Amino acid sequence: DNFVQYTQSRTVRNFTERGFDVVEVDGELTASAAGSAAGAALDGAARGAEAAAGDLRADDPEVRGPRGAGPAARGEAVAGGLDAAEPAGRALPVTAYGMRVYERGASLAWHTDRVDTHVISGIYHVSHEYDDPSRPWPIEIEGHDGERHAVDLAPGQMLLYESAKCPHGRPKEFQGDHYASVFVHFRPRDKDAWPYTQHDVWLALPPDWDRGV
Repeated sequence: DNFVQYTQSRTVRNFTERGFDVVEVDGELTASAAGSAAGAALDGAARGAEAAAGDLRADDPEVRGPRGAGPAARGEAVAGGLDAAEPAGRALPVTAYGMRVYERGASLAWHTDRVDTHVISGIYHVSHEYDDPSRPWPIEIEGHDGERHAVDLAPGQMLLYESAKCPHGRPKEFQGDHYASVFVHFRPRDKDAWPYTQHDVWLALPPDWDRGV
């Protein structure tokens, strides 16, 4: 599976020079969403299992430790995230989910996103509480320069990145009380700008790729 994702990142095109950027989101929206995230962290034992089941999707990469907030908080934050993230009408919104609240010990496997739908993505960071502020929980992302970059988001910031092109993850375990974010995903409206399918990625694998593995 990792080889398939490696092949995908080397097969598809890029849209930007760097592959990712960080933008600011409206402060009032962040303050409101942060209150909802804190509530989810406090009463997660009562409603966390049900909410997490609604937020997690079968096509997500392996994630350990998330739980969700209530539907009203999710809807408000998602709407703000879409307004901030859609790049000048050239991208078609595909899906959005959150509030996703990660708990102590959470980690995210290194991966690229779905090539057919999760092409450009945004992570709108709402709030966090670390055990030690000097030891944050950044998302690590491989830019188009081939280097791995650690992006430590502050509440109210959104990471925009080419998620089907740039491998990313959070390999270190989260040490803290909670880490809350909202996720949005887009694909280009122009199909000629992004003609790739999962089948194209599989065909790009060399026939003897698994020899000696």
